[in-house]
Amino acid sequence: MRFFSRYTFRFSLCLVLVTLMFVLICTCLIPPVLKNALLESKRNFMLQSSEFVLTPLENGHFNSVMASVPKDNAMRLIIADSRLTVIHDSATQGNIKGKYLVLPGVDKAFSGEAYYNAYSEKNDFVYNMLRSFTFDGNDYVLFMRYTDGDSAQLFKTCKQVCIFSGILLLLVPVALLIAQIVSFNKSITNLSNSITHLTTGKYVPGQADTASDEIADISRHLDEFAAHQAKTEELRRTFVSDASHELKTPLAAVKLLSDTILLTPKMSHEDVREFLTDISNEIDRLTRICTRLLQITKFDAFSDKADLVPLDLATVAENVSRMLSKSATAAGLDLRCEIQDGCYVSANYDLVFQVFYNLIENAIKYGADGNEVRIFLYQKDSSVIFIVDDDGAGIPENDLKRIFDRFYRVDKARSRATGGTGLGLSIVATAVATCRGTVEAQNRSPHGARFIVRFPSCPKPTANEDGEPS
Repeated sequence: MRFFSRYTFRFSLCLVLVTLMFVLICTCLIPPVLKNALLESKRNFMLQSSEFVLTPLENGHFNSVMASVPKDNAMRLIIADSRLTVIHDSATQGNIKGKYLVLPGVDKAFSGEAYYNAYSEKNDFVYNMLRSFTFDGNDYVLFMRYTDGDSAQLFKTCKQVCIFSGILLLLVPVALLIAQIVSFNKSITNLSNSITHLTTGKYVPGQADTASDEIADISRHLDEFAAHQAKTEELRRTFVSDASHELKTPLAAVKLLSDTILLTPKMSHEDVREFLTDISNEIDRLTRICTRLLQITKFDAFSDKADLVPLDLATVAENVSRMLSKSATAAGLDLRCEIQDGCYVSANYDLVFQVFYNLIENAIKYGADGNEVRIFLYQKDSSVIFIVDDDGAGIPENDLKRIFDRFYRVDKARSRATGGTGLGLSIVATAVATCRGTVEAQNRSPHGARFIVRFPSCPKPTANEDGEPS
């Protein structure tokens, strides 16, 4: 039952039916129509010929009429009286003079109607005409028969041409249709196998059909989906591995420190206090990692449902700068801001706040002592650009492409010293993408790092009657 439901079988069945219909039309419909047309084509000829003959017959010129009939047996004239006895027959072979004329249509002819019929006989077309006439007060009937071999041969030739041309004309579309069926079957089979492999987790991206039909489009979309799934799965494995490693390190430290305290009964109060301080720091580190993980999870779930509204980024930048100014001062850095007012973008306040906060906080952490962190916000063309510069050591070229990956840290020892988790820039990339923006990292000359965030600008919202943005 499965075989009969496959598209290949349906196409093949349609091909067979179309072929049969075409052959039937060429062999069973066109030839009979052509034949009838040829048989009926002589009706007027026979009618006019009988009219030409009847005039001398009505004047009694029987012998002269019979003598004028050609001797090639193509035309035959038979005259019978009212009792249907043949009194004249122009045929030299098979002459029936003195016999009875028994033919269909005689009654119609005696009633004054011209009776015509035609049929094929062996290799000839035969045309018959029956007409009645009166001579010397007596009724007679004229039977005129015309045998046409040329028309029959023409019909035979036309029939053969029709059949052969029909077959020849059918070969090309049939060959094309067969090729299409084979191609379609191959594409469907490949697509079915790909879907089966995808459902079982065995699909390898890069196997999409290179054709340009609808099935190939589906195959390419499937390949893109498989590639996305493979990338997502790889990111998931990497994330789980990195998260496990990051959580394992402080937990191992807490375990080691606590076991040391338990296994050292006579440990001094100062040593215990130092160990407990280290344990507290590792717990704080665990808390930061968990908080960052929760933020990433929140942003991932929030990305498709974020409420993006017209927002002046100058207000956000000023708030974040004011909050982090004390941290910059404590790190021995000056926080210099060049912020342009009226930089409106369609964004979410919480997401933009997190972006600005993380970038400025990183610049403060990794900026060199005695220098400054510079913040720029301005509008250029159809974009709003936010830049954070620092005078630190910069970012190695090999790390620039991975700086926004989760748990990726350029200097792991320094990151741990500063409390870094390797998740801050990943949160920045997720938040910026949710707000339809882009972010990139660059190195400054001669040293230092630069982070550039670009958002598409939007018109300034107009105020309603209550003075609130609408």
